[in-house]
Amino acid sequence: MKLDLQRATVFVSVMVFPASLMFFAATRQNLGAYSRLLREDGPVEWLTFALLFLAGLLALVMAVRSRERSNRNRWFLVAFAVVCFFVSMEEISWGQNVLHWQTPEFFAANSQGESNFHNLFQGVTNYRSEVVAALVLFLYGTCLPILSHNRRVRSFLHGILFVVPPPVLSPGFLLAAVMTVQLGREEEIGELFLGACLLLFMLLQHVGITSDAASAGIREGVITRVVSDLKDRRLYLLLLVSAAVLSISFSLGLKTLRPYSLDVGGEDDERYIRGFWDREWTAWSSVRWTSAYAYVVVPGARNLGVDLALSIHGPRPEGLPAPQVQVVAHERELASFTAEEEPTTYEVQYTPWIPSLDGDLVVEIFADTFVPSTGDRRTLGVVVDSVVATPVGTLYRAPWISLLALSAAIALSYPVLKSFGGTPAKGFIGALILLALIGCLMVVRVQGMLAFGLLLPGACGLWYLGYLAVRILVSPVSGRQASPVT
Repeated sequence: MKLDLQRATVFVSVMVFPASLMFFAATRQNLGAYSRLLREDGPVEWLTFALLFLAGLLALVMAVRSRERSNRNRWFLVAFAVVCFFVSMEEISWGQNVLHWQTPEFFAANSQGESNFHNLFQGVTNYRSEVVAALVLFLYGTCLPILSHNRRVRSFLHGILFVVPPPVLSPGFLLAAVMTVQLGREEEIGELFLGACLLLFMLLQHVGITSDAASAGIREGVITRVVSDLKDRRLYLLLLVSAAVLSISFSLGLKTLRPYSLDVGGEDDERYIRGFWDREWTAWSSVRWTSAYAYVVVPGARNLGVDLALSIHGPRPEGLPAPQVQVVAHERELASFTAEEEPTTYEVQYTPWIPSLDGDLVVEIFADTFVPSTGDRRTLGVVVDSVVATPVGTLYRAPWISLLALSAAIALSYPVLKSFGGTPAKGFIGALILLALIGCLMVVRVQGMLAFGLLLPGACGLWYLGYLAVRILVSPVSGRQASPVT
């Protein structure tokens, strides 16, 4: 039981946590399913509650069943149980989501109008409680297990009756901390990882596996294999060949793309614009006014370098200054200018940085506004006639992060294929076949493959981690064990 749980913990740490993250990343392609998973009172929230509650219950059982009053871990277990119960009940707002009672007056300052203390703290202090939680997780679950390898630090923690999680759970605590500080519903993913880490921590305590023993599998199984793989020169040759082949495939794929043109004010433009007023007709075309904030969607262009041509003008009544316009794409300012009175084409460059699963480029337009008259109370910004996006393939504007990520994914497949094939030569040939397949897909579907550049490295990384985890599960694991806490 002890060794099985130890190996399973290593497997969860190096495989299940990253796989879960990839699952949520893939699910985000379907925003409806993604929202249902992470919504308030949804499946992820209730699973988190269950994990935290079970961790607290197990800690409490171990504390109660401790026969020796002098047991040094007893009071730590009691405190751990109290924290887990408190956090689990906070997760479901102390049952409000089930019993549907009205929020008491005490929680009136709650930032979400719920009966819980962490949102009350946020509403009163205007400081995100998630940031505090992430800092605690990072220090307790990631930093302390590493620092406890120092004899003085370990002696100090032992003297204050403080139990530290095993280092094998540090990746899970780190992922939990990173996801907890996200601004969207992704913080629910961090809370789920936290619940899983705390329950595994208590299970290891229950069967009496020490931190040294629980991390023995990683030290002896994973690190040795990774070092061996990194010494293989074929890995780096494959990385260079992949980068060269994919760069050529990307250039060929770009030649199949045509400029994208959107006639703002034309038929069926509502699918690609937001924040615009109803269409109007001028002597030369149909146009739309923006409000203070508007945006245009360019399908499939987020992971490409594109030249944008925006036909904009900003007519104003006499006495009002010309409007200032700011063009932004995904929190990056692309241009800032003063709109001319007459229609003018403004050229703007967009170069991708980090690959995104959402392949659409969102071009935001911020503009100074005015109210035309007492009869027309609209807040008008500038007039937009058209948006044209032309893909460019110059080297310095290529999506290098996507291309290098795909190259790394192919390189990561080599050690796994080598293991399956039995020889380095067979593994290398298998990786080249994978490279040829991805290169062909890049030529045919360049936009889709660049968006896939975020998933494929993760998939191959999970493939490699799974290969390492299987080696741990099927090989003997040595480690020091302590007496169970009962």
